[in-house]
Amino acid sequence: MFFIVYNLIMKKISKKLCKNIFLASFPIVLGGSLLIPGMGIDSLRFINSVKKEINIIIPEGKFIINPNSPLYEFVLDNTISKAYVNDLLSASDWSNANEAGSKKNRDAYIKYANEWYHSKWDSEIKNKKEIDLHDVSFDMIDFDVVAAKKFFNSAYVQSGFEWTFSKNGVVDFFNWKKLHEVYKDASNKQKILNQADYDQFVQYQNNIVDGGNLAYSIGGYISNSKAWLLNIQKNAIKNAISMGVLEDKTLNEDDVKWNVKPTDFRNPNYITCIYIWFIGTTILFLSPFWTSAWCYYWYYKEKGKK
Repeated sequence: MFFIVYNLIMKKISKKLCKNIFLASFPIVLGGSLLIPGMGIDSLRFINSVKKEINIIIPEGKFIINPNSPLYEFVLDNTISKAYVNDLLSASDWSNANEAGSKKNRDAYIKYANEWYHSKWDSEIKNKKEIDLHDVSFDMIDFDVVAAKKFFNSAYVQSGFEWTFSKNGVVDFFNWKKLHEVYKDASNKQKILNQADYDQFVQYQNNIVDGGNLAYSIGGYISNSKAWLLNIQKNAIKNAISMGVLEDKTLNEDDVKWNVKPTDFRNPNYITCIYIWFIGTTILFLSPFWTSAWCYYWYYKEKGKK
């Protein structure tokens, strides 16, 4: 019955009408299609590549913290909790006063990282559950996404559609100075340095007691930062092995000899994403003028034929 009614309606609609409706709405469809992905789509691809690497170096079920170990809570509340702190601090630019360059911001990062850790793992620790470091690593990725929205530009983890119609998106689009800042920041984030050179700029001291302290990081370079973080996790796991806190007592330092490189990830191309987003947003904002002009032209063209 539906198809019969549909066919009757379509017969009454001329091909010319369909063509003009399509042409009138084409900029809306094109602009919307271009702005939808945004930088968030490339961040998602990057995140998926990080997850793939984690599955290789810290596979599920291999590095499990034994709840029966007398050092169970000590390792978790020091080494593992500090991993969340180092994650957020290492991703931030310490030369930027709007990021970790401000002690106030660093304190806020540390507070938030600790709150996240406790909200996620306190109940597990209280109930003496096995803690798989694979699960911890994946949870830190979720932590990265939420922290990015809270402390940095949320455009990195949003679709272009979300960014455009958020308060910051509208400001970024119409404010050329702000848009230039976003462009410059995105350019730095997608840049890849030689990992050895990057590591030299990071001031970090491994400490078996409190999980290691990060004193300075140039941050920004997303692939370098993540490679550095995964590589220092070797220290945490080595400490856990030496303290005998893992369930598998056959594990040794040979099991943590990985050396993650930034090229192991699918590096995001944020600049291209910004160009596509900007073009799509421009087309979408101009589409009412096009649609109005086309409808006006079509109306008077048809009227002239009568």
